[in-house]
Amino acid sequence: MKQINLLEDSLEVQLFYRTPCDLTLTDVGKSYYQDAKYMIQYAKDARVRAKNAMQSNENIIRIGTSPMTPGQFWVSL
Repeated sequence: MKQINLLEDSLEVQLFYRTPCDLTLTDVGKSYYQDAKYMIQYAKDARVRAKNAMQSNENIIRIGTSPMTPGQFWVSL
């Protein structure tokens, strides 16, 4: 609860309606929640893009084999 209060203070908005038995999002809180979900997903996507960019400089070829078709030919290469 303390962190929510600090967030509301820093944003200078009320994110929740508070009653003794309940806590619900205000319209501002709903909007902020949607934006926060977007920011979290964007950060995850950025991490994936960064990892992919790092790997794109490598020349790696991955070839799969199965026990039914042994890959000894590939191993010898």
